Amino acid sequence: MKRILMMAVLTLAITVTAFAQGVAITGKVIEKDTKNAAASATVQLLRRDSTFVGGAITSASGNFNIKVSKSGNYILKISSIGFNPYTKFIKVGTDDIALGTV
Repeated sequence: MKRILMMAVLTLAITVTAFAQGVAITGKVIEKDTKNAAASATVQLLRRDSTFVGGAITSASGNFNIKVSKSGNYILKISSIGFNPYTKFIKVGTDDIALGTV
């Protein structure tokens, strides 16, 4: 009986963890001068103390998607070879954030 109860609790914990999605931060990175998509740019999400939280590499069309599991204040940093880094302060709550074109 204890084994069955333990398996049920473990299965429930795994299921809840699997369905925990967090908040998605999405956007599209373009080059300022040409307005072309910035493929393979590095997108980092950092805490205010610059601790790495998550990141992504932009697709060929410049799109990125980062998942965040905790609300709070973050720094979004976008960098690519040959370009100056771009930073933006972001407040993450419970809703997904669509930054649009960056």
